[in-house]
Amino acid sequence: MQEPTSEPGPAAGDDAGPGPAGSGTRRRRTALLAAAACALALIVAVPVILWVSSGSDDSGPNGSRSAGGNLLDAAGADSEALKGGRSARGAAASATARPGAAGGSAAPAATVTPQAGGEPSMQAPGSSPGGTGSEPGGSQSPAPAGAPAPTAPAAPAGTQARTTAPAPAPAPTSAPAATTKPNPYTATQVCGSGYSQIDRHSLGSATIYLLYNGSQNCVVTLKSGSGVGVAQAMGAWVQVEGSSTRQSDTGSFQYYAGPVYVTAPGKCVKWGGSYAGSTWTSGWEHCG
Repeated sequence: MQEPTSEPGPAAGDDAGPGPAGSGTRRRRTALLAAAACALALIVAVPVILWVSSGSDDSGPNGSRSAGGNLLDAAGADSEALKGGRSARGAAASATARPGAAGGSAAPAATVTPQAGGEPSMQAPGSSPGGTGSEPGGSQSPAPAGAPAPTAPAAPAGTQARTTAPAPAPAPTSAPAATTKPNPYTATQVCGSGYSQIDRHSLGSATIYLLYNGSQNCVVTLKSGSGVGVAQAMGAWVQVEGSSTRQSDTGSFQYYAGPVYVTAPGKCVKWGGSYAGSTWTSGWEHCG
């Protein structure tokens, strides 16, 4: 006796028979194929556009790649870029979720450096104290806002700041000039009334005078200056021509030496005097 055979019916979801279920499956498959074709066209078109715009010319007889090879390479590079982007995003998410994971170390904490104004400043890891970067002598980071400006140190207690310049030293004064005492006597007073001065000679602080009254000659030496009133050696003399005798008056006197007289009608006379070591005598003169 033969067993009845049954043919297997179409599985659920196959496209074998007509019906609403088979039509929906075909539409979905068509839509997926169209989307894949569009994606593939986009992946191929983008590298072609970039390659054309760059103006590169890779054709040539020396083993240069063809345009088809360039398109395949560009498509592969785009796929690798997409994969790399997904990998980078995954690594970033992993690093964010687990900051202390293996393969990395926590960033060193920034150091705090005290400043002269009393406010600390943050210093980045790896930078030198003198400025930014790893080399010394760099630009110094600006002081934090609100930090007080450095001030000069105050003077120690008990000391007073010097505000005025020292007074200049007084200029040296010259020695007072020696006072000159006037001699209370004159040659005319010493010789007497009727005599007139006819000649004189200076010895510095003394003067020798020659006077005449019409018949006699008179000679007197008068002091002047600081020696007046002080007893000092001095003298006065006169001599008539042809006579060996000289009339003189020498000694220590306060005001004058003399007077000395001679009578010399029609004859010449020689006259002179001395004071403070100086001596002077005239020649034969005033004859008559």
